[in-house]
Amino acid sequence: MENYTRIHKPRDDGPAAENEVRVRSTEQTRFYVSLGLNLLREKGHRAVVLKAMGKAINKTVAIAEVLKRRVAGLHQLSETSSMTLVDEYEPNEEGLDPIQVSRNVSVLTITLSLDQPDTTHPGYQPPLPADQVKPDQPPRGAAAAPAGGGEGATTASEELVLDEVEQQLLEDRSMGRGRGGGRGGEG
Repeated sequence: MENYTRIHKPRDDGPAAENEVRVRSTEQTRFYVSLGLNLLREKGHRAVVLKAMGKAINKTVAIAEVLKRRVAGLHQLSETSSMTLVDEYEPNEEGLDPIQVSRNVSVLTITLSLDQPDTTHPGYQPPLPADQVKPDQPPRGAAAAPAGGGEGATTASEELVLDEVEQQLLEDRSMGRGRGGGRGGEG
């Protein structure tokens, strides 16, 4: 394959639904958390659908966990599937033909809903207990919510303050790789 260069073409996944978030591995997790909060709180959607492929799947799970800790009563429905992508390569040298390579990638769809879905679905998870949900956290350095702000005063565009659990979910995990990083290895 050293004689070929991959042709980067945008995928045509079609238009996304208004409450659908397509997670990419290149964007920051906080961006997607803000987007999900905005859809649920400010735009009034009853459900948010998180979709990811390949490397973005781990990030999507972390986003869902943070959203469940920010919005009370979110039911989770997870579904996995696979998709076949076709990559095209053009030759770097004369006399070679273009190549198409098919590959299967994993796809994860997580639906977070305020309405109870089918609880018998194998991917169903009930909402977190109320003591694990912290809906509105003030921005860093703020002593209190603004006067008259009350419930829901913080907006999705404000800086997100993360508790210890959320911080662990958002960190770039490198455990389990290399020498002694996981499962009791002694390096």
